[in-house]
Amino acid sequence: MMACEWFDSLTEPAMTASQFMNMLPAIWLLLDSCSTVDIISDKTLLHNIHTAEHPIDVYCNAGKVTLTQQGYLGDYPQPVWYNPNGIANILSLNNVIKYFHVTMDTSRDNGIYVHRSNGSTIHFEPSHRGVYKHEITSTSINNLWDFTLINTVADCAEKYTPQELTCAKEARRLQNIIMRPGSRYFKDMAIQHLHGCPITSRDVTIADNVYGPNLGSLKGKTTRRPVPSVSNRNDPVPPPILATHDHLGLSTDIFFTNKMTFLSTYSRDLRFRTVITLANRQLPHVRDHLQPPCASTIPAAFESLPSMLTLNLRDSAPGSHN
Repeated sequence: MMACEWFDSLTEPAMTASQFMNMLPAIWLLLDSCSTVDIISDKTLLHNIHTAEHPIDVYCNAGKVTLTQQGYLGDYPQPVWYNPNGIANILSLNNVIKYFHVTMDTSRDNGIYVHRSNGSTIHFEPSHRGVYKHEITSTSINNLWDFTLINTVADCAEKYTPQELTCAKEARRLQNIIMRPGSRYFKDMAIQHLHGCPITSRDVTIADNVYGPNLGSLKGKTTRRPVPSVSNRNDPVPPPILATHDHLGLSTDIFFTNKMTFLSTYSRDLRFRTVITLANRQLPHVRDHLQPPCASTIPAAFESLPSMLTLNLRDSAPGSHN
């Protein structure tokens, strides 16, 4: 079910759409007491624009419009609606006062002030038509976000007491000393093994909130890169090996893993091992499965020692292993 919201169209009967568009430049951010929803029409002011889980119907004097996309206006505490066909950037006064202290004293000046947590204010002054606007003076996205309270270290530090900040600074210093482990490992493992360490998990959390992730622990932790494919070709046996190993000894054994039976062959001279699964340990079955390893392990140029094979097969007969 779609929600329904209202906002004043701010229009005058004698004003055409083009005149109204010229009256509201894209760099204006309006603070409207007649609106119950935040709507931004300038895409450059938003980031992380996405399709909302539930669309919304917005009613105004001109009719109804359905909005389906939301985005984030800097670090404004809640997502705002994006209307690409809109003609104004509107913040609802009712929504703004939920997060910020807003004052207006007409005995001093005709303006609305939104007070930020760091002590600064955002000033909305009336235009010549009487709408209260905050004029953005830069066209760069980074500067556009400045007025929407991007968190700095100073802003984040204001949330904590001086004692908490001191402990957080010591936590970050200790993290650097012990070769910059990740914050989770630092809290869950490293601190527990440092006897008498005054640093707590909360100190590490505050350090991450104020200073951000430890850059030293992030560097070098890159994703695995693709490895070149392995060739499946069979290379000939080098002549020096043929000259040295004219007789080849092959050892065999049967072993078990997770109740599964495997046949292992090992060439002592070449130090080459093969492993193949067995359905049972009957001697004919073992001999049949011994042919492929021998074919791949012993080239035609080598002469195998059948006595060694026979001895190991006899030792691996049923009943000789548990």
